[in-house]
Amino acid sequence: MNQVQKNIILIGGTSHTGKSTLAEFLAAKFQLINISTDKLARHPGRPWKERPEEIPLHVQQHYFNLAQGELLVDVVKHYEKIWPLVLSVIESHTNYLVMEGSALLPRLVHSINSKEITAVWLTASDQFLKDRIYKSSNYFNKSNKEKYLIDQFAARAIAFDHLILEEVKALNLLFLNVEKFENVTDLAKSLEGF
Repeated sequence: MNQVQKNIILIGGTSHTGKSTLAEFLAAKFQLINISTDKLARHPGRPWKERPEEIPLHVQQHYFNLAQGELLVDVVKHYEKIWPLVLSVIESHTNYLVMEGSALLPRLVHSINSKEITAVWLTASDQFLKDRIYKSSNYFNKSNKEKYLIDQFAARAIAFDHLILEEVKALNLLFLNVEKFENVTDLAKSLEGF
């Protein structure tokens, strides 16, 4: 990827696809400002903590009280609500920005009219995402209650990945299956020329 041709890089996708890792790599390589949409406005997010930390009550209630379809609708509504803030950050950084986050919905990013932007969405198979979430959360050492919350999160993450992939394909946008790459260097290299 040539930073002279593209000054803004947007990396979207569901949780645990490697958005942060890729953004950090590109930021370091090209001296870009690195911003996560999570830092702008956080949704309940990951329902696990390392003991003795407690999972916040509002996060527990979120995953206990909403059915799977409701979890997906809720997170999409959240991303739509914060889009004006995300867009204002993109517009205020006309030079040398890499932004990553699930809030970068394809249809919203597609509405930006700029030749200075490269946008890519990271995706993976359901099993790959589930395995990464289980590993990250230390799933097999959690209580049954904690496992339920993690399973709810994983199912929502997978459903969100399906939604993103559907939008990306419909809009003919760039996406990469992270399972096809050995490491972040290879993943970044695949973006050259876009």
